[in-house]
Amino acid sequence: MIKNITKKALRRAGYEIRRRYSYHDLVSTPSRASSGIILEFVGPSGIGKTTFFGKVKEDYRSDWLFRDDLKCTYEIDSAFALLTVNEGNAISRIMHATYLSLSGDNFPMPLHDRIYSYLVLEMKADILFRKTHSGRGLLSEDGLIHNFCSAILEASKDASPETTSEISKLFKNRHFINFKACDNYIIENLKKRKEESPGAGNDWIGNLGVHKALEITKAYQEDNERMMQIALSLGSKVQEINIEDDFENNRTLFREFINSITSDAHRQPESALRGKHAKTTAQSRSPFFSLSEH
Repeated sequence: MIKNITKKALRRAGYEIRRRYSYHDLVSTPSRASSGIILEFVGPSGIGKTTFFGKVKEDYRSDWLFRDDLKCTYEIDSAFALLTVNEGNAISRIMHATYLSLSGDNFPMPLHDRIYSYLVLEMKADILFRKTHSGRGLLSEDGLIHNFCSAILEASKDASPETTSEISKLFKNRHFINFKACDNYIIENLKKRKEESPGAGNDWIGNLGVHKALEITKAYQEDNERMMQIALSLGSKVQEINIEDDFENNRTLFREFINSITSDAHRQPESALRGKHAKTTAQSRSPFFSLSEH
């Protein structure tokens, strides 16, 4: 009990205690139908992605990795070293846009740095999965596109063809559960978060106030809609879920979507996936540039 209380207190202060282990322990499992796939939850902060994930994740633990699995590995610290020069340039643009965005939100510097450090770790986890082979796919309730949605759109502006191509590759074998809800539902959830974890990095109302939290929510929703259009144009699949609907119905939608993406991947040999991806990246400038100009 004391251990759990201590962990919660540290988490509210922006720290996390994790048991570390080797990535080999994760990738040495026999291959599953989900292998190579990333299934990511997207939707504004406070909509209930983590709550939904908590209710369904045990059904998928044997077939999927979770992002916290990756963040606990020793290899996570050297993830950036796995990138090629062009990949590194693209990721650098995204991280720079992320840093500037946080600065523009006028967070106090200690909070600004805590959030940025958290996002760096999220980026490393995604890179580690994409650059190393695992027998299981990655099921993430708080993944790359959710965390870096606006930054990816910003980084694609006036980028070189090589950088735009690398940004497009981030969508390879990546699919999305896009959560929807009305603004009042989201704000009420953020108010509950403020009561439960005041001052935490994701306590938007406590740190910024209701008006600014709503402004950020609306801006994210606009960027997310553009991002989902890009994802679809690059071959990703998107399943919308209204979080305010009946949970069991949403669980069924979720299960059917997972079955569809794993079945599709299982039917396609790796050579076909490579051919499809080559065609996608050749067309990668069009979705980003056409949307970023509006």
